[in-house]
Amino acid sequence: MRFLFWNIHKNESLFSSIASIAEAENIDVLMIAECPENKQLDLLKSLNANNSDIFKYLVPIVNYQKVMVYYRHCKITNKEDKPRISVKELYSPLLQGNITLVICHLHSKINNSDEELSEKAESLRRFIEDIESKLGHQRTICCGDFNMNPFDKGIIKAQGLHAVMEKNIANKKECIIEGEKFSFFYNPMWGFLGDLGRGDVSGTMYYNSGGHINYYWHLYDQVLIRPDMINSFDESDLKIVTSANKLDLLTSNNLVDKSLSDHLPIKFNLKI
Repeated sequence: MRFLFWNIHKNESLFSSIASIAEAENIDVLMIAECPENKQLDLLKSLNANNSDIFKYLVPIVNYQKVMVYYRHCKITNKEDKPRISVKELYSPLLQGNITLVICHLHSKINNSDEELSEKAESLRRFIEDIESKLGHQRTICCGDFNMNPFDKGIIKAQGLHAVMEKNIANKKECIIEGEKFSFFYNPMWGFLGDLGRGDVSGTMYYNSGGHINYYWHLYDQVLIRPDMINSFDESDLKIVTSANKLDLLTSNNLVDKSLSDHLPIKFNLKI
């Protein structure tokens, strides 16, 4: 089952391009952040304009949800929504049970310090653990625009999302620090960092701050995987999408084409 997440920066003109990417990448679950207000059904029309495999729009529980979800070829239902976080359940015929899909669009770094975002990551971690406790399993995938890099405190710290770069570590499922247990996520997005990383670019967003500390590329859009789902995750099909058909999402300088969106989409595949 193929998933795509994209923060489209409220650009309605991208709707036909989203449809092209969804078709080219054979997407089953499409997650769109910053969709223009009251344009959800217009995007649905674009998705189905030339498509025999009809997409459906999953109407959120709350009307202030930041991420819109479209789906086909699968059974997906709402579980719980709150501002900037949405929880869906997907039925897996292979696993013969449900998996939990947590989709988020966290606060921008423009108005929030690293310390503030780290605190928000703690809140997200507690929310996920509450959901897992209610459902009685940890078959959980968390994806979206975290507005944090894989190496930022909120992503890596034990009290935050506790997302590590190696499967061997994540497969231990948890660690104990000062007598307290902390569950791991596996974060495969580390593999994109730098020229020797996978893919065509080193991140999903490019920003030149002009300051002394300047990463240039940022990897804010990520997918995090609980150990119970690692065996279902297809590493070979993880990508930062930079083009589809005749659409190029990069400039001639190989940077993000901000006339389209300031983010690039990510695609991942679960064998479920």
